[in-house]
Amino acid sequence: MGLREQKKEQTRRDLELAAFEMFEEWGYGASRTVDIAERAGVSESTLFRYFSTKEEMALAPFRRRCELLKQRVLDRPMTESPLEVCIALAEEDDMLELVPGVGRRSEWMVLTEAPEIFPQVLHIIYDTELNVAANFLERLGPGREMEAMTVASAVGGVLQAMLLMWALDPEDFDPVEATRAGIRRLKDGLD
Repeated sequence: MGLREQKKEQTRRDLELAAFEMFEEWGYGASRTVDIAERAGVSESTLFRYFSTKEEMALAPFRRRCELLKQRVLDRPMTESPLEVCIALAEEDDMLELVPGVGRRSEWMVLTEAPEIFPQVLHIIYDTELNVAANFLERLGPGREMEAMTVASAVGGVLQAMLLMWALDPEDFDPVEATRAGIRRLKDGLD
């Protein structure tokens, strides 16, 4: 990545960080784009070159994680069953990139608490499940659409449950371990 691209990426990250600091301090609804831009050290017009709306900014980290999840599924050996793929991903050391971790609570709280955002979160999860199910169907072979969609939806359900449980108990809840436990439970129930 060239210097210009690095600077653009840093500006994008600075804007996201400023946004989530504001969301945590003021709440999503009360946070204004002009204040987010000021906190990030850029103009509001610069903010809008990176994000067309405040909503897009709030969803950006979640969209990246879903894209990463889809890529990680594609990168797994095709000899693995859908459930083996899910278990392997849950046990990876860098799973923190896929689910919220320490210091990222505000990102996930916005997703579950802002009524204007949550429907889009569900749509992104649905799109991710369809994409993952298509990969699972390739692994299983034709005629096994229901099985592929069931496993993809079950994993999506684990992620949704983790997000909602974390929103209810943000201080004492470990999202990574909860996700791993949910995937293990699927294995126990599906095998």
